[in-house]
Amino acid sequence: MVIGLIFIHCAYLSQHELGDDPWLQDQMLTHLGSKDSWAAAQWATRLAVPPERLSPHIQSCLRLAQQYPDSTLFEDKNIQEQESRRDCYQMTLPLENIHMVDQLECLEKLLPQILQPGSILGLDMEWRPSFSALVQSRVSLLQIAHCQAVYLIDMLALTSQDEGAIVVVPSGATGHPARDIQDAVMSDCKVPHDCPAENMESGKDKASTASRLLTFLQRIFSSTDVLKLGYSLSGDLKNLTRAYPFLAPALKNLECLLDLELLHKQA
Repeated sequence: MVIGLIFIHCAYLSQHELGDDPWLQDQMLTHLGSKDSWAAAQWATRLAVPPERLSPHIQSCLRLAQQYPDSTLFEDKNIQEQESRRDCYQMTLPLENIHMVDQLECLEKLLPQILQPGSILGLDMEWRPSFSALVQSRVSLLQIAHCQAVYLIDMLALTSQDEGAIVVVPSGATGHPARDIQDAVMSDCKVPHDCPAENMESGKDKASTASRLLTFLQRIFSSTDVLKLGYSLSGDLKNLTRAYPFLAPALKNLECLLDLELLHKQA
């Protein structure tokens, strides 16, 4: 689906270029057709691509559309897709409710909003992919979402770090599911060779940044008034403490934290 959506978007942006280049048309329709034959058939019609250049699946969609010219099959498919999405949880937010946070002052102002009693927070973390078992990129983004807004916390900007890789020493126990997130995280908290805390601003600025970040996360993770949800949270938190060892104390008192991956494995 992702590849199909990408090609639909690209096709909208470059329809004029595609219109004059048969090779580009074929490439786009081949990739799009592998994910969504109906969408490919729509674009084949718009671009007036001859049927002999289309795959059998796309040709079948076109034949059905020709047999029922008044049935708006393409539109019906879109309606079916919209109806199927109603079975899934929807949380549509306007763009102005998605905030990038790269200053400590802004970060601290979030606490009254996200720690309202009875709230549910979604947690996730992002970092540059690494293809080595011994090397892990630093966590670059901490995402906190609730029903009214999403906050994208730029960890690299807040700690004055780059995305340089850190060395990870794997724990002796591997492959078993974590029974408890806190034990799983704290048992694997090892200070990497390249410790970010030593690379931050020196003196009082360094201590202040570390202390304020630590306090922010402690307030969230120790709160009993807010339910925190995530998928594979134990892995995210391990990577967080590997990248920023000074944040490890924030994970010593985890309250109301639910890892959906554990529920998925038990289902």
